[in-house]
Amino acid sequence: MSTIFWDFDGTLVFSRHLWSGSMYAALTAVHPQTAVTLSMIRECNARGGFPWDTPERDQTAFIGNAWWHHIEAHTYSVYLTCGEREEVCTAASCLIKHCILSPDRYHRYPDTIFVLRETKQLGHRNVLLSNNYPELELTAKALGLLPYLDGVITSGLEGYDKPRLELFEIAKQRYPDTEYYMIGDNPNADISGGKRAGMITVSVHNSTPLADHSACTLTDCLLYINQSRRS
Repeated sequence: MSTIFWDFDGTLVFSRHLWSGSMYAALTAVHPQTAVTLSMIRECNARGGFPWDTPERDQTAFIGNAWWHHIEAHTYSVYLTCGEREEVCTAASCLIKHCILSPDRYHRYPDTIFVLRETKQLGHRNVLLSNNYPELELTAKALGLLPYLDGVITSGLEGYDKPRLELFEIAKQRYPDTEYYMIGDNPNADISGGKRAGMITVSVHNSTPLADHSACTLTDCLLYINQSRRS
């Protein structure tokens, strides 16, 4: 009936300070007595450094293993800026992939499985469309999402980050359909990007005037799916 593109973190799952928390966990695993705090790491990350912080740049050189090399370099730089020793920075940055890929860092919303099951039973296709690492499909499998998904598209394999139109066009070409939804929590990456790509947009877990619809919960999104008229 239609193809629904779902954002991942912040939409179908949530985490607490995912990247900064993982970077802090990697650092304390190497140096338990470190003077670097989670707040210091968060402050550095707020200045940028991840691929999705500069989606206007050509990121096609950073896919697959190169994506992780880029992340490790950023992580090393953050540790160094926070005052950690170089040898500790090196050892800890090598652990960031392990920490981020741990399923324990992610939590499904209470209605995630219900909504994905419902939309699939109604005949829709569910596809993850995320600014994320190359192994996102493995994380989706570990969290029990994969049986309800028809595909996973991640910037870490495509070289473009939302809201870049190229990533949305890749998604549409891979899953041809007459109607598309983009459901996510980020007003810029998900909503503005989705609208430019001609998709019906639903902002979930928050509200933004940029979206065609806003939903407090994932279950509320079901109210808007299949509506032919935009609000």
